[in-house]
Amino acid sequence: MIEGWLDVRSAAIKLGISIQAVHALCDRGTLPFRYLGGRRFIKFEKLSELARDPGYQLRSRALSKAKIRELAGQERMEGLDR
Repeated sequence: MIEGWLDVRSAAIKLGISIQAVHALCDRGTLPFRYLGGRRFIKFEKLSELARDPGYQLRSRALSKAKIRELAGQERMEGLDR
């Protein structure tokens, strides 16, 4: 794993959504990503921004309040809250 980056599976777990849903967010440009070795990687910071976006929260029934709180707490613990 690359520090500060998550693969699609890890991003799906953090958001509480399916792997296919993460791919769809990437395909739509909602979630920026980079390819490395043929796999998509998402910056943890961008994933956190998406989780905090009220518009996304309203559109996503799969993203629970608990997951949002958990992700926000991890971000502070990792010092990425800027």
